Amino acid sequence: MRQQVNGVIYLLRNDSSLSHMPEGYGPSGTIHSVIYKWAKNGTLEKILGALGDPDLIAAAERRVKTFQKSHERIREIRQVMLKKLKERQDSGNP
Repeated sequence: MRQQVNGVIYLLRNDSSLSHMPEGYGPSGTIHSVIYKWAKNGTLEKILGALGDPDLIAAAERRVKTFQKSHERIREIRQVMLKKLKERQDSGNP
């Protein structure tokens, strides 16, 4: 848990991409999931509020908005792909 908190703080402080995370913070996918999950359930706000760093809070807001847009885009692409697959199957093409 501490490793994840430190990883989230590192990511926000350095405004770096997940691919540039030092290995000591764990897998980048885990940090991505943790930020998104904590943002949704209010944990991120509590942690950053306790730290009292307005720059971290602003960085977190930017990061979460980016994640949300990415997730929305992935859902849109998936829906289009599923629709095309269904159309293919309905027309008898593999």
